[in-house]
Amino acid sequence: RREAELLSQWLDEMLAKHVLSQDFAKESGEKRKEALYHAKLILSICLRDIIRQVSVHCIERGLLIEKVLNNYINIYETETRGNLIDLNEIQEKHLEDILKIKSEAE
Repeated sequence: RREAELLSQWLDEMLAKHVLSQDFAKESGEKRKEALYHAKLILSICLRDIIRQVSVHCIERGLLIEKVLNNYINIYETETRGNLIDLNEIQEKHLEDILKIKSEAE
């Protein structure tokens, strides 16, 4: 119980310092990436420690939580890669359209 309380306190402090103090919408590209990286790192550390704590009492439950987390991360990363591919395709299409309009205007 004490470990969970300490972890909760640590999480609150880290989120306040690195995440909640940030306005991601107003940050520049690199600054936003850095802030989001810190947020993901903090949450990942916290989740891994929760899994460790749960595993002490029930290894099967800890392994199940870890399995769910890992699959969630894989799905999220796959979706993110797919979104980037879609975005690149849209940008390429717009560039083609712009070049076509410019050539027609000349």
